[in-house]
Amino acid sequence: MLKIDPNPAQCDLRVEAAPGGTFLPGDTVRLLFTIHNNGPGTAGNVLFSGSLQGGQLVSCRASGSGLCGDQRQATWASLASIRAGGSQSLELNVSSNFAPAANVLVTATASTVTSDINQDNNLAYGMSAMDAVQI
Repeated sequence: MLKIDPNPAQCDLRVEAAPGGTFLPGDTVRLLFTIHNNGPGTAGNVLFSGSLQGGQLVSCRASGSGLCGDQRQATWASLASIRAGGSQSLELNVSSNFAPAANVLVTATASTVTSDINQDNNLAYGMSAMDAVQI
């Protein structure tokens, strides 16, 4: 007989992107994302995914016990769990394209196997703008 939990665990993940700043063509850009869990319960098996435009992933570093993937355009990280009230960060280093006026943009999302009571705040955009270069 299938038993259904009348009070399943719940969480509220929120993704935040730090301002990216500006860069020159060919520079490596550092983008920082933080995944917060507003509770009420622990978020288990958290997955960060980011779609990358305007550059290629050089490195990814996750806080805690997080593990990063190494795909150049579609970065991801796996985080074991984030307790209620806690957060974990991801730092992406991206080499910029050499095209003039190209910005680096990462569309980041977070998901979990735990029931997320507000998925409207699971998306953030990290962007760095190329400085105008005068010749």
